[in-house]
Amino acid sequence: MKEISSKDKEKRATSGSESIQTTLNQLLKKDIREEACRQIVRFFYTSAIPFNYVKNPEFLKAFELVAKHGPSFKPSSYHDIKEKYLKQEMDQTMNLLKEYKLEWKKKRLFNNV
Repeated sequence: MKEISSKDKEKRATSGSESIQTTLNQLLKKDIREEACRQIVRFFYTSAIPFNYVKNPEFLKAFELVAKHGPSFKPSSYHDIKEKYLKQEMDQTMNLLKEYKLEWKKKRLFNNV
């Protein structure tokens, strides 16, 4: 029995129906990406959101996390955004502010010495 070399394995992996399948998957993925991008742009248009918001790093983080979650991701409800998540963000901001206030107090004490 003849052993298959790594070069032969590469040739087989890139020939035949496997390369066609990869190409079809890439085309389908490209179409889905285009549709998703158009929908995002439509959201910006219909909500009168300034386009420069796309430059906000939080915008990219949100999409990365949605992609990590997978196709079963369901967006938050109006109520969750308005109540639950807004409260969590406010609490986090207040905690950060407390830390800064402590630092400011230390610096003020240090400068008065």
